[in-house]
Amino acid sequence: MHSRVVGLLLAAVLAISAALNFVNLGSSSLFSDEAIYAVPAHNALAHGQWYPLIYRDQEYTWKPPLAVWPVAASFLIFGESAFADRLPSAFFAVLVAGLVYICASSMLGAWYAFFAAVVFAACPLWFQWHGAREGVADPLLCLLLLGTLAGYQRYRETGARLPLAIACGAVALSGLCKGLTGPAFIFVATACNECRVAFSQPRATREPWRRALLRALRTPAVLFVSGVSLYAIWLADNVVRNPGFVAQLYRDVVSRTLHGVDPDHVQGAGFYLRSLVQVCGYPGLALILFGALVALRSAENERLRLTAVWAIAVTVLIHCSVSKLPWYLDSALPAMAILAAAGMRAIIGTMPRGWLFAAASIVVPLTVAANQTLRAWHTVRYAAPRKIHMQALADAVTRTPEARFYSDNFDHPPTPDFSGWNMYFREWNQYYLDRLEGVTLPVPDRLQASGCDIVLTDRAPQLLARPGFEGARIVRLKRFDHREAELAVMDLCQGRIAAQLAGS
Repeated sequence: MHSRVVGLLLAAVLAISAALNFVNLGSSSLFSDEAIYAVPAHNALAHGQWYPLIYRDQEYTWKPPLAVWPVAASFLIFGESAFADRLPSAFFAVLVAGLVYICASSMLGAWYAFFAAVVFAACPLWFQWHGAREGVADPLLCLLLLGTLAGYQRYRETGARLPLAIACGAVALSGLCKGLTGPAFIFVATACNECRVAFSQPRATREPWRRALLRALRTPAVLFVSGVSLYAIWLADNVVRNPGFVAQLYRDVVSRTLHGVDPDHVQGAGFYLRSLVQVCGYPGLALILFGALVALRSAENERLRLTAVWAIAVTVLIHCSVSKLPWYLDSALPAMAILAAAGMRAIIGTMPRGWLFAAASIVVPLTVAANQTLRAWHTVRYAAPRKIHMQALADAVTRTPEARFYSDNFDHPPTPDFSGWNMYFREWNQYYLDRLEGVTLPVPDRLQASGCDIVLTDRAPQLLARPGFEGARIVRLKRFDHREAELAVMDLCQGRIAAQLAGS
C-alpha cells in the first residue's frame, strides 16, 4: 500500500486516540488510584523531594517511583490540576494506539491495523476506568511492554543487538513502573514463544531437549533479568530504609496474589471472561478467539503468533492471582485488538477475490471502527463529570481569597483497615486536603468572626456550642466508606461555601 495512505491512517489513529483521551480530561475529581499517585506527586513539588516520595508524612513505598514521577513532572510543567494529573497517562495511551497500528500494519496490512488501533483506543475497558483517562501508570506499563515485544521480535528476525537492547531497556523501566508484573509477563510470553519455535523443529535437526530448553530460555532470561534490575535496586534501597517494608511487600505481592487483601477484589474464576463479554459482546469475544486460532496456526506470520502467545500468557497469569480487577487485562488489550483484526481478516479472506472482496477489506473494518469510536466519543463528550465534596471545598477556598480557613488536626492515629492502610481519609480526600495545607489554620477555642470563615472538622456538634461558631451552616461531606472520618464544613461565610458544595 502507498506510504502516504499508511501515514494518513496513522495520523488518523493518533487524532482519534487524542480526541478520546484529552477531551474533558480534567472535568472530574481525582479518584481512586489516580489520587494515590497524585498525593506523592503533590508532595514532590511542595517539599522538593522526588525520592524517596512522601505520602501522609511517610515514605511512599506502595509502588516504584516511575508510577508517580510522570504525574509530578506534569504538575511541575503545567501546574497542579486534574488535567495535569491525567495528562501523562492520556499521552502514553495515544502512543500505545500508534504503536498498535505500526505493529499491526506489518502483520495484517494498513486497513486492518487501523481497525485494531481504533478498536483498542475506543475500548471502554481501556479508557473509561483505570486506563487512558485516569492518572495511573497502566498506559505507561502497556507502552513499555508493547515496545519490549516489538524489540524482541525485531531481534528474533534480524539478530541485531540494538532491538534487544531497546527491549531490555523498556522492560527494565516497566519494572520500575509496576514491579514484577511486566517482567513476569514478558518472561512467560517470550519463553513460551521460544520453546514453541525450538520444539517445532524436525526431529532429525532438533537438539536434545535439555539443551534446546536452555537455549530457548536464554533470551527470555536476559529480558527478565533486565526487567528486575532497576526494581531490585529500588527494593534493596527500601529494605535498608524502612524496617516494615518487607512485611508491606509480602502483603501487597504474596498475600494479594494468594489470598487477596480486599474482599471486593476476590472474584470468581470466570471474572475476566465476563469482563470481556461485557465490553466486547459475544461476537467480539468470538472474533478475538478466532483470531488467536488463526494466529497460532499461521506458518508464515511469526509476529502474529507472538501476539497470540502474549495475549494468552497475560490472561493466564492474571487468572492465577486471587485478586482480580478489570484493568489487569490492560496489557493484553492491544494484542486482543490485533487478534480481532486478524479474525476479521481471515473471515473476509474466505470471500472470492474481486471487487467485492476489495471493498469488504476496507469498508467492514472502517465501519466497525467508526461505530466503536462514535460510542466512545458519546461517552467522553456527554458523560456527567464526577465531582467530590473535598475538591469542591478546595476550589471554594481557592476562589475565596478573603476567607479564613480552619481545620482540625487530622494527624491523630487513624483506624487501620484489614489491609493495614490508613483509612481515616480516603486517598482522593487526602489529596485535596493536602492542597489546602498551606492556607489552613488550627481551629481556635473561640472564633473571632471575620465575616467569611470556613471550618473543616469532624466535631461540628461540639463546636456549635462554642462562642463564635454559632449560626454556622453545616454541610456534611459525602463518605465513600464506613471507616472514613465523618467530616463536615461549617460555613460562616454567608452560605457562599455551602452553595458551592451543594453543586458537587
